[in-house]
Amino acid sequence: MAPLRLVAGPYPVARHSLARAQLRLECGAAAVAAQVAAVRHEREQLLGVARELGAKTWPSQTNFVLLAVADAAWVADALAGLGIAVRGFPGDERLRGMVRITCPGDAARFDRLVAALRTALAPQALLFDLDGVVADVSGSYRARLWPPRPPSAGADGRRDPGAQAPRRRQRRLGADA
Repeated sequence: MAPLRLVAGPYPVARHSLARAQLRLECGAAAVAAQVAAVRHEREQLLGVARELGAKTWPSQTNFVLLAVADAAWVADALAGLGIAVRGFPGDERLRGMVRITCPGDAARFDRLVAALRTALAPQALLFDLDGVVADVSGSYRARLWPPRPPSAGADGRRDPGAQAPRRRQRRLGADA
């Protein structure tokens, strides 16, 4: 760890991060080089996918990319909903509308990241379940919601004369209550 301390910046580094760095260094130069190559490849692919989806990108030499998108908060929330954590900058006016995405350095995780980014930046559908229940929309969704029908109404919305009004349960008060 002494060599890392010599080149470290003047800011604190979490103990967990230092432990991971130590483990990575113990794996040997070949493993470190392979990881660096994987991240570089992912970074270039991620920049290409982001540009394809309409995000503005900047060149990067790090393990992350910075994207400018139409609604950074929505993209961050959408990705979070898909299990992908990204960094937004809501309090920094200079970085408004931007998200920072870290390259995972793992093919399976990267594929998941790209799929989630495609979903967030170019969704195929937006579904709103306003009443908390996924509705059967095989017919007209609007017809199922409007006009509202009373419980005793028939399919045409008119009162079914054969239907009885729902009975209210009455609680019996007394010795056995």
